[in-house]
Amino acid sequence: MRQLKSLSLLLAAIVLTSAVQAQVINGDLNHNDGLDVEDVTLLIDGYLSGETEQIQAGGEPYGIDNSLVSGTWYRTKTDKFTLEADGTTDYGTGYTYQFMPLQGTILFYNAAGDAVAYLKVLYVPADKSRLVVKAPGTDDVWTYYDTFVQRVESITLSATQLSLDLDGYEKLTATVLPSDAENLSVVWISSDESVVTVSQKGLVEAVGEGTAIITCTAADGSGVK
Repeated sequence: MRQLKSLSLLLAAIVLTSAVQAQVINGDLNHNDGLDVEDVTLLIDGYLSGETEQIQAGGEPYGIDNSLVSGTWYRTKTDKFTLEADGTTDYGTGYTYQFMPLQGTILFYNAAGDAVAYLKVLYVPADKSRLVVKAPGTDDVWTYYDTFVQRVESITLSATQLSLDLDGYEKLTATVLPSDAENLSVVWISSDESVVTVSQKGLVEAVGEGTAIITCTAADGSGVK
């Protein structure tokens, strides 16, 4: 039999959700969501979609509408913050904030009124069920939810590299943590099914020569891979 090159298995943590593509952010970050694009209510890095008149009501280019992001946002049980519509927040001691939709920015002020921090808002659906933000100057993207649900925090595979003969196969297992996450199911994908296929039970089979990446993604919308 012909020997295949190694098959690399990628583990990563990025923000994704299932279903149809809704937006392209900054031209390089795909955000997927089951909502129609017309349901998107916020400016996303310079491109306005959805409720244009509502967003522009505060004036441009620096109009303020805190109601679009107000609420308590949970990433984990302890990683949370509240944005009140009146501009008060527990994001920092004595902090206030302003949300500028046309800039897609939450700007935070300390007790002395000095601007001390900000978050870039990438996405929020019309029902405000989650808030996707990016820390300036980094590639970190975080999704916060309007209610706390224990989501998947890590996935570890039984192997991170395989070398298979043609028509050979191997079963991969995924350890999903924490064990009390509400949804422990995962989705398996091969980057090149002409090289390897993978079943939804993690069975990898070599069908052609080459290299492929097998990705195991949490099905709960946490984005953990």
